[in-house]
Amino acid sequence: MISSMLLPLLLTALSLGAPSPSAEPPVPMTTAAPASLLGGEVMPVGNAQLLGWAGWPGVGLRYAQGYGDADAGADLRADYTTGEMEAAGFLRLPLWPAGSGGFAFRVRAGLYAGFGATWGRYAHRTDTGILFSPGLAWSTSAATGTFALGLDLESATTFHRGGGLWLAPTLSASVEVPLVGGVTAGARFGLARRWDWGGAPGALRSPDDAAELVALIGYRIF
Repeated sequence: MISSMLLPLLLTALSLGAPSPSAEPPVPMTTAAPASLLGGEVMPVGNAQLLGWAGWPGVGLRYAQGYGDADAGADLRADYTTGEMEAAGFLRLPLWPAGSGGFAFRVRAGLYAGFGATWGRYAHRTDTGILFSPGLAWSTSAATGTFALGLDLESATTFHRGGGLWLAPTLSASVEVPLVGGVTAGARFGLARRWDWGGAPGALRSPDDAAELVALIGYRIF
């Protein structure tokens, strides 16, 4: 009689002590670092990203798609202080990983045009030419964003006034953080010194120092 009374109580106690599947702690969610077109890590196969910027001294837009062992795309940029524009293809190749980031070789090649800005100390002569800009990029990623450094050797061979050449080593630093969905935001700061030779558009005031501070907005298309 006593055992028959204790058995239901024992079963009830066991059922209360057993863990319920619904009571298991949820798996913590992690926020992936945003893809960056300025850093040293290439995108996964099939991913595509847009990056736009605006500030001093100009505006620009870059698109690239990931192919696994390389990123390829194009960018367009305009400098309203010198009246110059560049339209170029873009290629990024990984060199080696470094912790949570990596190093990459990147290059832009395309067309250069100067429209002859006439304001103040930024006056440049009109010109057209071929742009070539190799460089190196390093970046590190975290859940809160991506920090990147870049060193580029921007140059253009120009055609007017018997031809010329300009060369501008450029050092830059940027940070990008995720906002919502595939949207990122950030900023980039850069310093450059430019030399113009021959008939290049800025030869009359070469060498010239330049600084950049622009806001960044990115969007992961897929």
